[in-house]
Amino acid sequence: MAHRYGSKGVLLVALGICMPGLAVAQDEVDAGLALVSDHEQMMARVEQLQQEVSNRELPGNSWNADVAEALITLGQALQEANDHQTALEHLERSVHINRINHGLFSLQQVPALTLQIKSHEALGQWEDADGLRQYVFYVQSKSHINNNPELIPALVDYANWHLDAFADRRGTEPTTRLLDAYQLYAVALSTIEKQPNPEAYPKEEYLQQLAFISWLMHQTRTLSRMELLYHEERKVDDSWADLRTDKQYHGRNNAYLRGELALKQIIDIKAAHLAEADPGSAVHDELLKQYVESMLDLADWNLLFERRNGASRQYEAAWDALADTNPELVSEVFDRVVLLPRFEPRVGPSQSQPQQATSSVAAATSSYASTSFAPTYNDMVEDRIAQQDEFGYVTIEFDINRFGRATNISLLESDASDADDEISRRMVNALRYSKLRPRIRDGKAISIEGLVYRFPYEIAGDEAAAQ
Repeated sequence: MAHRYGSKGVLLVALGICMPGLAVAQDEVDAGLALVSDHEQMMARVEQLQQEVSNRELPGNSWNADVAEALITLGQALQEANDHQTALEHLERSVHINRINHGLFSLQQVPALTLQIKSHEALGQWEDADGLRQYVFYVQSKSHINNNPELIPALVDYANWHLDAFADRRGTEPTTRLLDAYQLYAVALSTIEKQPNPEAYPKEEYLQQLAFISWLMHQTRTLSRMELLYHEERKVDDSWADLRTDKQYHGRNNAYLRGELALKQIIDIKAAHLAEADPGSAVHDELLKQYVESMLDLADWNLLFERRNGASRQYEAAWDALADTNPELVSEVFDRVVLLPRFEPRVGPSQSQPQQATSSVAAATSSYASTSFAPTYNDMVEDRIAQQDEFGYVTIEFDINRFGRATNISLLESDASDADDEISRRMVNALRYSKLRPRIRDGKAISIEGLVYRFPYEIAGDEAAAQ
């Protein structure tokens, strides 16, 4: 069991003083001493930076841009020392100095504003952070006009902010965040299309995000609630977004049509990449696989919306595209258990992850996407997954019918304790009400029996510490 101390307890441990009934191991004493040493170093750093600010504030020089930079560095040091309230005061002054020197809506103030947002979040002042985040984007959009590509990372970053707000159930109507995120990704895509080199941007990733957001809007019935379009918690002006996109991604307020449009565009992009590759090469095989998987995504999309005829036609087309290729490639694409939609960020069944391409193929195909842009929401979720301390697992046996439903579900094994049987029940119920990709043979969806897979679940912090 991990020990938890308050600040006073840490200090006592650092000094080697034992509280009654508390056994202090040497490694805990060393850790406590290290904490004290780190804190002393941070405070010394803060004092040094405070003196530097004072040195720059010579008579008549208090509003110099150099002072603003020093205040930002001081604000960062105070954040590291966990003194966010004082950090906010210095960062606010930095913003004010930058406005005086560079203008009310200058980009120079953005670094200090971004740090202010971080401190507000640390203090639990989410509404203040949210308001500043909106202002940061307003400044960025005022500075980058006329389809300036430098706005693209800002659009994606702000869209991800709204997706986080939705995931965390912020505000009285979290679903308004989906509308805002969708519009921001749509503007990013429209801006890309107006560039002289649109292929240099990660358009496929952004289109996939549109489909993912469309799925979330379908699940939450967001588009059927017209009052949400004009809700006071909306942060993105629809008229501004429609003007920038020519309503290209509007989709008649229909989640299916919005996702379909995005997924069809991904197929077109994959087809263009495939046409450029030499047949028979490893790169061609990898791009063919990606092309077929994009077709399967569209088939899955139809299945999710109970459009079974459309799903059947698309599954057949995907199968035909690989029919005359290596059987191992066919098995790799079609013999996986895939929770739908495939592009929803999650930790999937342990056996359903696609194999990694060889390094040479990965290097060759990476030229079709840039890594210099803001991360997508999927990237952010994957980063969080990688940082999780532990996952528990339940092992489940089940069948999948030709309509993508799990049947004959049986729990075989679980890491959950007897007190946490509810976790196992929830995992089984989640599988029961999910949709999965049916097994495809000769272009037809068929049932498959006797699948055994391990499904992960996140262990809560306290529980993980106890294990």
